Amino acid sequence: MPTVTLTAKSVGQKLCEWFQGWHESSTTEIGRTVFFAACPWSDSHREIHAVVQAANGRPKDDPEYRPFAADRAMMRPIYIRARGGTSVSAVTLCEVDGYVAPTDLYISSVAKVLEALNRHAIVFADTDTDAARNSFIRRYPKGTEAAIPGTYAGDRTWKEVYFSAVRLASDVIRSADPQWRDPRSRAETNLQFQNVIRRLARHAPVA
Repeated sequence: MPTVTLTAKSVGQKLCEWFQGWHESSTTEIGRTVFFAACPWSDSHREIHAVVQAANGRPKDDPEYRPFAADRAMMRPIYIRARGGTSVSAVTLCEVDGYVAPTDLYISSVAKVLEALNRHAIVFADTDTDAARNSFIRRYPKGTEAAIPGTYAGDRTWKEVYFSAVRLASDVIRSADPQWRDPRSRAETNLQFQNVIRRLARHAPVA
């Protein structure tokens, strides 16, 4: 028989190849996953990362997502199906810790804010005399910008105004539902939204 020589390096490489991470099962329900931490180099980690990417997920502390991370109407958990290391392990639906994905309402709300900013620029670009030089209305007077300025969510002065605009946009969207029960009238909600858009468009820096 041929001789096979094993070295510490080759054994270590194989262990790294086979080892997927740390798995903890329930003590009350055999085989059900309680905790799973995948190694960064493992196939499991790549599979989890692919699921998060497919859901447009980001860390909960991402500046854009953090204010809405706990709001299930705006953000949702990301789930994977995890199985332990034995054939008798149960397949368990597990939440990916530390990540959330935007709901349709959040995506629609951000789109509504962008639409309102572009519309405001088209209508008032030629007549607004007090807008800041680096504001949305000055930088994009044609109202054709394709994305929310990246500075809005990170600016220390204006981020809360932007987040307020997103929340109000979600209220405007939901106010179309006959079952809407917000104490504010639909007209008042829309007026508050337009006022916040005016502040962003005229005074918040875009770069």
